[in-house]
Amino acid sequence: MQLRVAPGADSSRSFFYSTKPEQKGLKFQAATGQYDLSRYRLVAGGVPRISSADAWITPDSSKVYILPNAEMRAFQNAGIVMDTLRKYHQLYKGEIRVLSRMAFSGNALYSYKNASADSFAIKFANFHVDSMATMTASLGKNGAAKGGMKGLLKRGPSEEDQPASPPTIAVASLQATDKFHLAPRIAYRGGVTMNSQKKGFTFDGQAKLNFVKSTTASDWFAVQDTIDPKGIRIKLNGPKSDDGTPMLSGLFMSEGTGKIYPLFVATKPGVTDMNLFEVDGDLRFNQKKGQYSISRHDPADPDVYEGSVLTLTDSTGALDFRGKLNLINSNKDYTLTAAGLGYAKPDSAIYDLNTFLTFDINLPEKAVEAMAADLATNAKGAPEALDGSPAQLYKMGEFIGNKAVQDYSTRKGATCRCRRYRPNSCTRWC
Repeated sequence: MQLRVAPGADSSRSFFYSTKPEQKGLKFQAATGQYDLSRYRLVAGGVPRISSADAWITPDSSKVYILPNAEMRAFQNAGIVMDTLRKYHQLYKGEIRVLSRMAFSGNALYSYKNASADSFAIKFANFHVDSMATMTASLGKNGAAKGGMKGLLKRGPSEEDQPASPPTIAVASLQATDKFHLAPRIAYRGGVTMNSQKKGFTFDGQAKLNFVKSTTASDWFAVQDTIDPKGIRIKLNGPKSDDGTPMLSGLFMSEGTGKIYPLFVATKPGVTDMNLFEVDGDLRFNQKKGQYSISRHDPADPDVYEGSVLTLTDSTGALDFRGKLNLINSNKDYTLTAAGLGYAKPDSAIYDLNTFLTFDINLPEKAVEAMAADLATNAKGAPEALDGSPAQLYKMGEFIGNKAVQDYSTRKGATCRCRRYRPNSCTRWC
């Protein structure tokens, strides 16, 4: 038995409906239908899509096979659009079985473009309706019914009155061997969750920062966050290794060899190694500039002068950093406080510092006078230290705070003087 839409007729009004209660009103548009009564099979042709949950399932051949007991045969190369309103996600090569108007199962591929527009095929499976959203929608509907008056003014519910479909959730698992990257130097392994009604994915796994050649400079650290590939931002506050050891980022000096080495979320190889420069906060990737940064604030904010910032340029591998520095191990007789800006190329062992230093030293009075004389002699012909440049303001910020630096920068001709002086101790603040 064959059914066809009459020539010139509107095929958009031609539907097959399921009367099976378990399929909850499943229906789909079709242009043709062929019944094979000997095999109890229906073949529907010209099917543009099938609505299930808040998704559209697109058969690759535009055909749908209905088997005995109203079972719809699984699709082998289907497309999926989720959700039908916002169309945030489009999947392909789907092995999908439509179960009802409210549910489907199977797996499909998603072409994920990371922060550098590199594409990765992620295989999502375990499609299911968000149970919490369903419960919330149900409660909202009951609450609206109790409002009373609105429903009495209408003969029946319109589409606007219908509760929005709850989101469909799908999950994927990525291994380190998949070589998936959130950005060119940010590897990721672990779980990925897709919500049909949200643009970004939720990542629950581990990431690794491959900023330098040394394999010991970074390690896998926990990531649990929603990440937008067009605006990478990952929290790095307090990461720890599997045994609970703090994972650090910055520049460090080996106690045994005296060599400087970088870490990008990793444990120190030597517990007693000196922390020259530390940074934490959020990891960001600026795609236009090709730069990674770690800081507690937006490093591009021109009005923030206080706080450690580490920036890596992807094209060169060069590091720029600013903030507090720890250049020596101080003791009760000799304390050195430092802040500054730096440039480094760790793979080439190049490190350059521009610093402000404050000394608190217990010295005889004559030794302090001799030191002052040496400073005066050696400073002759040197460039002006207080030039009002951004570098100067960043260095000052670590000593006097952001507000004081902003006030200082607005005063022309401001000077910085010695704040405290004792016969046996001098502390210079700028």
